[in-house]
Amino acid sequence: MYKGVKRYYTFIPSAIVIMAVLSAFAYKYPKTTKMQDEPAITLETYNKKIANTHKAVLVYFSASWCAVCPKFKPVISEIEKEYRDKVEVLRIDTDRDIEVATELEINALPLLILYKNGKKEWTNSGIIPISDLRREIDCYL
Repeated sequence: MYKGVKRYYTFIPSAIVIMAVLSAFAYKYPKTTKMQDEPAITLETYNKKIANTHKAVLVYFSASWCAVCPKFKPVISEIEKEYRDKVEVLRIDTDRDIEVATELEINALPLLILYKNGKKEWTNSGIIPISDLRREIDCYL
């Protein structure tokens, strides 16, 4: 009887440690993000947005599980502010906007696609310095 009780008491501290680690992980990496709380962008909406003839459209593909994507968000926000009158930024969360990600066969994140008058002009996979991104955008304005 004593051995069973002893095993039980050694199990409890282990379980508490595991629960604490999982709680900390869940706190640091929440399941939902601001992008996921927004309604999904359908393929039809995506096609309407990229067909914009007044502005170039910079599409930013990311996901909540992407380790690099949060580091790139400030760059996208800066570009959005700088080019407010010339470029529309469209953020696509590949977890939320599954229809778009599937149709375009997105297989690397972060991904940028620049459209001008509905035509794909430029694509970049991975992080790019903001100066290089500005130069690429300026080429198509």
